[in-house]
Amino acid sequence: MTKPKGRNKPTGGVGGHETKARKRAKTAAARDALTLDRRSAKLEQERAALASEMAQREQALRAKEQALRAKETAFAKKEEAAARAAAQREKRRAGRG
Repeated sequence: MTKPKGRNKPTGGVGGHETKARKRAKTAAARDALTLDRRSAKLEQERAALASEMAQREQALRAKEQALRAKETAFAKKEEAAARAAAQREKRRAGRG
């Protein structure tokens, strides 16, 4: 008796093995999904980094604005004091003359 050539079972379907093409397709799909997951994770990290950087810049800008307002207030107080002093000097001069 001679052995039959080829496979006894069908290569696809319910009872047989998966075809190589189908295995390759599954592997490629899994690889693509993994790549997409990595890319989306990387993009999410970049978004988080940008959001953090923007928050830091906004905070620095607010601090600069607050410092500028404080300087303006101090300058206005000095101007007011100088104007009062000048008015008092004028009063004294007018009183003497």
